[in-house]
Amino acid sequence: MEDNAKLIQARLAQLEQEKAGEKSQQAEVDREVKKESKVMDEELNRISDPIERADALKKKYDQLFADMKKLEREFTRSKKRADQLQKDKDKATQEFTKVNTQKDKMEKLSRTFQQENKKLKDDNKRLEETERTARETVNDRLDSLLFDVQDVMNSKAPSHTENLHMELDEV
Repeated sequence: MEDNAKLIQARLAQLEQEKAGEKSQQAEVDREVKKESKVMDEELNRISDPIERADALKKKYDQLFADMKKLEREFTRSKKRADQLQKDKDKATQEFTKVNTQKDKMEKLSRTFQQENKKLKDDNKRLEETERTARETVNDRLDSLLFDVQDVMNSKAPSHTENLHMELDEV
């Protein structure tokens, strides 16, 4: 609530300053008009012939009218330029918003890919570990089976050898 009051007071102070600035600008314009009016009066008072006076007024009027038309053309060009700049700004803002939205989507997609990549790496490690464990188990079983077969062969081998010796003796 207190912040709102401060904001309102600040805005009021700004408006008062703008109003004071406008008043000082208007006062300056009024001074310039008075000054030019005095200069014009002095120039016209020097001319005694009414026709010359009318010609001088017409000449001054023509000059001021030409200046006014020139300012109107400049104003029109400036207004067109300002309108074009505003359109360019709006277009750039839209493009920026679009690019920013795309950037956000790409960042989100990147995070998703990173998460999926991490899951795949973890799954791959787990599968490698499982495969290694299974390979060790199979190797251990094969080694055990090989030892068992060798034991059986060793236990049967002497009797087989003895049988061969007996057969040889008989022959």
